Amino acid sequence: VFDLFIRVDSNTNGHCLWYSFKVRSSAKQTATFTICNLKSSKTLYNEGQMNPYFYSNLSSKWQQLPCSSGTLRPLKYLFLRSKYPKNKCTHFTLTFEYGFEADEEVHFSYCIPYTYSQLLKTISEVRQIANLHNTQLSISNFCESLSGLEIPLLTFGSGKQCVLISARTHPGESNGSWVV
Repeated sequence: VFDLFIRVDSNTNGHCLWYSFKVRSSAKQTATFTICNLKSSKTLYNEGQMNPYFYSNLSSKWQQLPCSSGTLRPLKYLFLRSKYPKNKCTHFTLTFEYGFEADEEVHFSYCIPYTYSQLLKTISEVRQIANLHNTQLSISNFCESLSGLEIPLLTFGSGKQCVLISARTHPGESNGSWVV
């Protein structure tokens, strides 16, 4: 049994929902994970419409944990008072089990990650497509993230009309990056 705590999001009043962590198991065993300090009362978890994602080195693909199958117990999303003295607020917990094989490494995540490297690769591909179709494209630095990464701005054409598409404003919104 593992109790996990998420670091608070930057520039928020203690908001915690997004997570990503990796576990390596040397033996075949079942582990229970409880994320102890989630703050959202309304999520797809408590509506039964979402489960954690995982990537195993044995399957080499991202999948969602099923609601129940084999060694997996149904997901629990509960409102609790903290059992940890330093954390006196109320919160939500997310509990799930995973049945590990021997020598398995598994990455668990709120959403399938969309990395900065993937973003740069996508921008490179968009540049190639724009060149192929003689589409005017300029790429500049819109701003920087709190961690200092450049946030790119892609501008198509040169007219006065403007459409702004923002794919992601929070770490857990990687699904927005996948859509765009």
